[in-house]
Amino acid sequence: MMLSVGGRRVPFNPKQFPVRLSPLKSGGAAENENIRGRSNLGLIVSGKGGVCHALTNPDFETGDFTGWGNEGTTEVTDTEKHSGNYSAQFHQYPKGANIWQDIVPAIPKSDIASWTLWHKETDAIIMHAGWKCILTYDDETTTEWSFDSSDWGFDQQWHEFDILAIMEDKNVEKIELQFSCATLLYGWIDDVLLTCL
Repeated sequence: MMLSVGGRRVPFNPKQFPVRLSPLKSGGAAENENIRGRSNLGLIVSGKGGVCHALTNPDFETGDFTGWGNEGTTEVTDTEKHSGNYSAQFHQYPKGANIWQDIVPAIPKSDIASWTLWHKETDAIIMHAGWKCILTYDDETTTEWSFDSSDWGFDQQWHEFDILAIMEDKNVEKIELQFSCATLLYGWIDDVLLTCL
């Protein structure tokens, strides 16, 4: 099931959320000013669980880098994708490639049930493609984790990376993804999905 929230369509599983219906205020606005409706009832979601919308455009389905900073040779493309219509494409030559997103407000690890991304590379055994995932915390420290295509046997398939597994028990405020490779190689990232407890 999909809900429209603030003009965005977001996934919603009613079995994961305690839900209550709330009458609108006399002025016509819902109790939660971010929820608008045409009937006399507003949908209020309470409790924890489900997809956190801490990341903007986590699957690049806007067709561009809305919500993400990017530099180097990066673009949103429909040539390769894990799901949906688009993914972020990286090509190191000639400048290197990276994307990042600030997370506001910062999220404590204790509130996150899962946080993963999917990646794919073109590759040859003699030329590795490498990734670096950098998490920045609200105390200005970072965690960096590198992985490359030799880790999964150069199979040129989509693979899931567990971001939560590398996260320290802190409040994360930024994610950055960097790509490095030989001049002929490309990489793709899709579905950077963060789920709350």
